[in-house]
Amino acid sequence: MRMWQFRISLIVILFFILFQISNAVSAQPEMAPSWEGTEWINLPAGNKTLDVKDLRGWVVYLSFFQKW
Repeated sequence: MRMWQFRISLIVILFFILFQISNAVSAQPEMAPSWEGTEWINLPAGNKTLDVKDLRGWVVYLSFFQKW
């Protein structure tokens, strides 16, 4: 590959990376939409439902599966 082709490729890649970084930095967090499930596993004792608002400020990991 010629040197000028390498430089152009490098510039294009750098612009793409900078564009992605600027999008990630400028993104504002949004409130989670309200939703409910029909069955919950491992809820805290005494709770039968779960609201997303109760989890504000917590890191949440969701694992979905289908029971057949």
